[in-house]
Amino acid sequence: MSARATPPNDPSTPSRRLHQDRWPLSAASSMDSISSVLSSQPKLRQAKRTVYEKLDAVLAAMKVFDSLGEFLSVLFYSHPNKSNKVDPRTARHVSVVSAFLQGTSGIHMGHIIDLIYKHRQSQPKQSSQHPNEIYLAFSPAVSPTNIHHARPAMSSWATQLVGEAVHRGVGRLTKNDPDDPDDTTLLRATTNGRSKNVRVAAWKDYASFSMAAIGEKKFVVE
Repeated sequence: MSARATPPNDPSTPSRRLHQDRWPLSAASSMDSISSVLSSQPKLRQAKRTVYEKLDAVLAAMKVFDSLGEFLSVLFYSHPNKSNKVDPRTARHVSVVSAFLQGTSGIHMGHIIDLIYKHRQSQPKQSSQHPNEIYLAFSPAVSPTNIHHARPAMSSWATQLVGEAVHRGVGRLTKNDPDDPDDTTLLRATTNGRSKNVRVAAWKDYASFSMAAIGEKKFVVE
């Protein structure tokens, strides 16, 4: 009776067992070789982004707001001290804005104001949607919130702020000292007679008027 032929793929054959015994060693050797090659290659690092690339990423995230103006108005929101409502700002929001407004960062508000005022897009042009706003620069009456372009809005805001400060200062300087009966800085030109003990200005009072005396009074008050 003839011997039974062994199938070529029979794992019991010597050649098959030899191949199986060698395979794990061959695989391990190959993995070691790959690891060696990879470790010898220089590691690729992401290139450092420029400040403008970082800004572009921030602007992309800001699309949740309708505009840059809305973002800034929310950013600089100041919660009233005596409000009964909960402050909607996070601790990070408060900390970042406070550091900027208090000038603890390298770039503070003075730099930003100058950049905005001198920016060429802040000045109205003939091709602008509101070209006539160029005539509103340093306006003492028009509210800055009604001026679209940044430069005339900023100059009008500054003019009105100074005007209010001057008005308060004049009021303090021309107010008679209640503890000094001889202080006649403020006198009435006429009287209707209904008020008693009202002194009316005389020519000698006009002649004795002195800005230097008012200046001295200012230093005493302050």
